[in-house]
Amino acid sequence: MNYNKDDIQLTTNFKASEFRCPCCGLGEIAPETVFVVQRLRDELGVPLRINSGVRCVKHNKEVGGVANSQHVLKTAADVSCSLSPGKVFNTIKELYNKGEIPPLGYCQLYPSFVHLDTRKVKANNIFNSQGLIDA
Repeated sequence: MNYNKDDIQLTTNFKASEFRCPCCGLGEIAPETVFVVQRLRDELGVPLRINSGVRCVKHNKEVGGVANSQHVLKTAADVSCSLSPGKVFNTIKELYNKGEIPPLGYCQLYPSFVHLDTRKVKANNIFNSQGLIDA
């Protein structure tokens, strides 16, 4: 039997491979970010898809990410699920406000997914919905 580091189960519902860069396999997502994603999954009660986790610099450029992207710094995840992105965003805000997840650095609602990160220096406006809430 071969050992594959991509198959490491990080939490009840997530493997390391789900957070790795799709072009090169770069990984090692921040544990706090994984905790937030698992806690969110537990609260929502539905599977979450990691649309983007860790990105190498090359892949980040290919997808139009900013130069100082939290994905490159290994603290970010873009998530989606069968529920509306607005519902996911609002649930993250509720968990954050109740102190049930580690401090977030930033959370952004997009039309088809939610970006969250656990950067150490918080953004000025941690929660940004740009008027997209539909939950």
